[in-house]
Amino acid sequence: MTRFRDVSATRPAAEQTHVMDRLQRLQDETLGAQAVRNLYAEERLSDANWLALIAALVAQPSMDVGAIKLCVIHAMRHIWNMTPFPGGIALGVPTKIPYGRASSSEAFARLVSRSPGGTSASTLLKALRRQMLYDLKALKAQWKGRPLGLFPMWATFELGSADPFRHSHTFATADDVRACLGLPPETGPVVSFIYELPAAVSPHYPTIIEAYAADSWNYYFMPSNTNLAGKTLPWNRTPALDTHHEVVHQVVTADQLVTVPKEIW
Repeated sequence: MTRFRDVSATRPAAEQTHVMDRLQRLQDETLGAQAVRNLYAEERLSDANWLALIAALVAQPSMDVGAIKLCVIHAMRHIWNMTPFPGGIALGVPTKIPYGRASSSEAFARLVSRSPGGTSASTLLKALRRQMLYDLKALKAQWKGRPLGLFPMWATFELGSADPFRHSHTFATADDVRACLGLPPETGPVVSFIYELPAAVSPHYPTIIEAYAADSWNYYFMPSNTNLAGKTLPWNRTPALDTHHEVVHQVVTADQLVTVPKEIW
């Protein structure tokens, strides 16, 4: 596994200049700056992965930031098709531990709804809040087979604790959750939930591929070179928040819940 700069340095000078100009243009954008920093910090991709990204940027004639971002998205998706979960399995992370995840209440309500299409947000949220009053057995029966996230799912954990959200900072508000777990700054409540992975699903190291292959980028994460897992990138807050362990994995369903989800405002 290598870094971007090492592989880029093997390319012709004209290609290097072309690529660096486009990355600099992306870095000039406020949130694009973190994406480019992550690209330079990433250590878990292969030479073939980096060469595919470089080739895509070399073929991009425009200096428009939107066009460059779209080019990166398409390149990341191509790399994902070449190498799913390129960071590899996080071997130091046990499968049979509680994993935690948070989502905006509205997005989660649409995931677990029987008929989300064409239903108003207020109706979906009303149903979600009513169902979260059920006990765990009844709730899992109601949501049987329904996904808990989109592909791939990002999750946090805390070794030695039944609470994957255990942290030095209390999750008193929705903004606390979003800031600490690196979710985008938004308004409104979030739903946090705890689950286990089924035997066929493994935790993987998150990389820039998972972060930037989607239409909506996950800016608030940072690649990790530790032997355990990735790390969240908390927003700047006072007091400063610690990073949190982070992995990615295949989508799991509500059958894997170990507690009833809770809503935080």
